[in-house]
Amino acid sequence: MKTYKGLYERIVTFENLHEAFRKAAKGKGLRADCAEFAYGREREILLLQEELQSGTYRHGPYREFTVSDPKKEGEKNEVPRGGLVVPKSGRTAEPGNLR
Repeated sequence: MKTYKGLYERIVTFENLHEAFRKAAKGKGLRADCAEFAYGREREILLLQEELQSGTYRHGPYREFTVSDPKKEGEKNEVPRGGLVVPKSGRTAEPGNLR
């Protein structure tokens, strides 16, 4: 198994969290949660960064939705603050993308 030293510190940098927000918000500008987060994004990212670094971050409630491509399936995912922490497909989960 490959290990990465200092990976968490690189994940929680302001630049990386901002880029993760930009990617997560792409095409979602009209959604209320994204628009609200984007309004004060620097402040929100700094708050998120502080919570991640101190270990006090807690994700929000899960929302349930239906995926109908190619067949209908029930799915659940967490509702992260502004869509930033997205472990399945987000930038923060991919060590190769970190600066």
